[in-house]
Amino acid sequence: MRRSGLEIPPRRNPDDRDAHRSAGPDRIATLTALELLLGIDTIFFISILVDKLPPERREVVRRIGLSMAMLMRIGLPLRLAWIVGLVEPLFTVLGQAISGRDLILISPPSAWSTTCA
Repeated sequence: MRRSGLEIPPRRNPDDRDAHRSAGPDRIATLTALELLLGIDTIFFISILVDKLPPERREVVRRIGLSMAMLMRIGLPLRLAWIVGLVEPLFTVLGQAISGRDLILISPPSAWSTTCA
């Protein structure tokens, strides 16, 4: 479809459930590189903070910090994958089906964040 000299790409079918699952080698390589960089950054950050503690507490705090960072690196993508999979309609509003994923995406961050006070 062309309008005033611009080519408009065709719309994807919103019911195509496999559209979000196309992870080519380039995407996986990019994600792996980003995770490595962010992991190294986390190690540096924890090391800087731990150096300010008394020497007898450094090793314990370093292990706790690295363990928590690792759990979050694994847990957050798993949580996101679960959210992306919530596509079954729960109810309909004005002819628009609303799924669990839609509720999470339209809700304010304070409704689902555990860090907001």
